[in-house]
Amino acid sequence: MPPAADLTAATRSALDILVNREARKVGRDLAYGEVAKKVGASKSWVEKFLAGRSGAKDPRMSLFLRIRTAYEDFCARVEQEHLNELIKIQNLRRELDAPIEGFERLVAGQAGTAPTGASVDVEAVK
Repeated sequence: MPPAADLTAATRSALDILVNREARKVGRDLAYGEVAKKVGASKSWVEKFLAGRSGAKDPRMSLFLRIRTAYEDFCARVEQEHLNELIKIQNLRRELDAPIEGFERLVAGQAGTAPTGASVDVEAVK
């Protein structure tokens, strides 16, 4: 098990990532409150803990576990968003490639057999 200082640093890092992500949506001030609600802490504790102020106690185990769960949920959402974007790119690539797919096959099939300067009937390819 990692030393308590490492656990506190990892918790602070995860909480900071959650706040930064939320801040992009609602602004920094509101982000502290939104994340605090998600993890079951007060807004002031989140602010103090992230600032490293001495008034913020290290999270008790139950709070640490809620922060960890919120962070894992966040990571899962980011990974799913990434997969969704890859699927969109694949679909778009297929749509963009579809009109020329037959042409490429025709050209590949005629490579070496068509005389130089020969024209391809584009209408026949469609």
